[in-house]
Amino acid sequence: MARGRKQRPLSAEVVEAFITSRMALGGSCSYREWLRYHLGFLVRTWSRLPAGAEEIELVLSRVKRRRPGPPELSDVTRRNVWRSLRMLYAFAVRRYGVRDAMLGVGRVPLRVREPVILEVREMLWALDVNKRYGRDYAALRLLVDTGARVGELCGLRQRDVGEGFVRLSGKTGERRVPVTAETQRALQAVGDGANVFIGRRGPLTVGGLQKVVRRALKRAGLSGGPHMLRHSFGVAFVEAGGELMFVKEMLGHRRIQTTERYVQAAKRRLAREHAKFSPVSGVGDGLQLRLLEDVG
Repeated sequence: MARGRKQRPLSAEVVEAFITSRMALGGSCSYREWLRYHLGFLVRTWSRLPAGAEEIELVLSRVKRRRPGPPELSDVTRRNVWRSLRMLYAFAVRRYGVRDAMLGVGRVPLRVREPVILEVREMLWALDVNKRYGRDYAALRLLVDTGARVGELCGLRQRDVGEGFVRLSGKTGERRVPVTAETQRALQAVGDGANVFIGRRGPLTVGGLQKVVRRALKRAGLSGGPHMLRHSFGVAFVEAGGELMFVKEMLGHRRIQTTERYVQAAKRRLAREHAKFSPVSGVGDGLQLRLLEDVG
């Protein structure tokens, strides 16, 4: 190292300082976990904060699964890593005077795909199978009933459960979401008097709740996780005739364009069902294919 040249700060130290600064501004438990997860890819790749775009691109190219399965995470995760890095460097430039390595990194595109969902009958079956597993049932019930983000469950406290509603806090702020009476009773029946979702070592983290939900679905012979239930709620709400603005408020979307994808998913499902079950199915297949393409 050249004499007098300032050494780059440790990645882990900068990340923790950044997260602390966000918490000081009122960030929630779920937002902290969101940042820690997505910035963890940087910490595991570079011990010291990268100074160049090439190093950042290496982080984005190494977004891998820890468990067996497909080698890459979703496009959404890659985009979230890019977003969190952009915020981190804006902070690091102010606090540490480092070079903004994100200036040379192009925007990561987000290719929106049709969400994978469960049918309503499958969600109801999963709830029925898990009724005797109090905490698991309560978590599953809340996700099916509201489409909440899993991170919004990890910070849920008993005081957030009211008469016919829950108060959720996440990356888009705080909101009150209506729930059924059965969901309310399930939430009030679990926890330690302060926190709703408790594990052996205290309040469950995002990772802990993901395991809870996956295990609950597996009991019913289904596969998937919390975000799939969020998509399932959105599509089911739209298909049942729910107003788009209500879906937006329930799911805590900032932009109505994000919510509109559930309308498109519902239209594609309708077109596919028509292609399979119409009395003249198989007649005029070319036209049917064009209809499916138009809906998509």
